[in-house]
Amino acid sequence: MNIKRIYKRDEFGKTISVRPDKESLENFVKKHKVLPTIKRATYFGEKYAGSIGEQYGFINALYQQPQIVEYMLKNNPTDRRMQINLWQRAHFAKAVLPSCVFDILFTVIDGTLHATVIQRSADVPAGLPFNIAQYALLVNMFAKVAGLKVGTLTWTIMNAHIYVDQEEPIRQQIRRYEYMKEYEKLILTSTDETVERKYNNVKDKFELLNKKVFAGLSYLYSSSEQFKNKIGEYTKNADVLTTEIFDKIPMSKRYTILDIALKEYNLSLMENSKDYEEAFERKISFEHMLTRGNPKIELEDHKSIFDYSTEYAPKGDAYYEQNQTGNKELLLKDYHPTPFIAVPVAQ
Repeated sequence: MNIKRIYKRDEFGKTISVRPDKESLENFVKKHKVLPTIKRATYFGEKYAGSIGEQYGFINALYQQPQIVEYMLKNNPTDRRMQINLWQRAHFAKAVLPSCVFDILFTVIDGTLHATVIQRSADVPAGLPFNIAQYALLVNMFAKVAGLKVGTLTWTIMNAHIYVDQEEPIRQQIRRYEYMKEYEKLILTSTDETVERKYNNVKDKFELLNKKVFAGLSYLYSSSEQFKNKIGEYTKNADVLTTEIFDKIPMSKRYTILDIALKEYNLSLMENSKDYEEAFERKISFEHMLTRGNPKIELEDHKSIFDYSTEYAPKGDAYYEQNQTGNKELLLKDYHPTPFIAVPVAQ
């Protein structure tokens, strides 16, 4: 079901469509008894968006596909029809969004569970990492309850894309990857003393720049009420920019503040924000290569995947300090991520 759109020509003679008003949309939704969708939310606001998760859950509940797969893994693991398919055309009219990851097939070879995932469309920076973790966990859960070893996860994407407003975060990730390759080669081919000396040089460069940046920003903060008000959201409107406050500001926000200071307030005797950013990226990339392990998942013993709890430990819980998943039945060991990169979600 489509909302009727108005078509007209722009100043260059190109035909464009114009969204209808909210009253027209509300009448359409009421008349046709359709659910809100992400596309409608794009034009008319969040209240017109439903939940993708509920739609996926509806399909699984209707056809009981996960239950069937679990039963076959336990009772007939050589079956060639073990599949969870979310591409149910009969329900598209009610779908918030046609399933992006829509098919997963399972096969057991010599007591090892392998899976193949098919994805029609992938938001590579924001959606894909979650999708991979999601299905990797599902395979681990199925293997655990069926007494099987975990094998391979094969992934096929038809349309992998990056949205325009995601370009810079992706470039940041690629820079980190290049630094990591550089430091991996150094670690594998050099003595411990050489590696330690190189790391100390990288760390010292960042710390020196960090001190210069803080000194310049704290001076401007104390001498310009306008600047203080402009970045107040980052400093919680404190009277003085202290090291304690500065250290709690995420690096991505520090770059923003530094750019404002350099471009709008002509703050001199300071490093360019790109130099500062590179020094930090090199430091954390080096530290990641020195501390990374081989991540592994440990799951509680259960008879069914549906027995796993979704309860999370509160942040003050001692368990949470040792296991950042927060879920008491899912332990992720030897996983050392680099600091978070903010990636916009685009639709």
